[in-house]
Amino acid sequence: MKMRILRFIIVLDAAVLLLLGGLLILAPQHVAQAFHFENLPAGVNYLMGLWGCALATLAVGYCVAATDPLRHVVWVQVGIARGALECLLGAVYVARVW
Repeated sequence: MKMRILRFIIVLDAAVLLLLGGLLILAPQHVAQAFHFENLPAGVNYLMGLWGCALATLAVGYCVAATDPLRHVVWVQVGIARGALECLLGAVYVARVW
């Protein structure tokens, strides 16, 4: 049962990362507009595309990890570490605003 839940979470995370990565690669200007970033230099689109490549490749790794989490434990650990760092960074930014 625990393994099924872990696989589901990994696949869900991979799907979100693949969607975000694809959007950052294919439509960086639309993503920037969605976050109300305007008049950015053209080089920012390149950086956003690179970020999209990183997210998409993480998604592929997570899909592989979902097939057998025990065999691919490093990918699972990377996913947990990434999620923890994102939560910590989010908390720091929220604390700065308040």
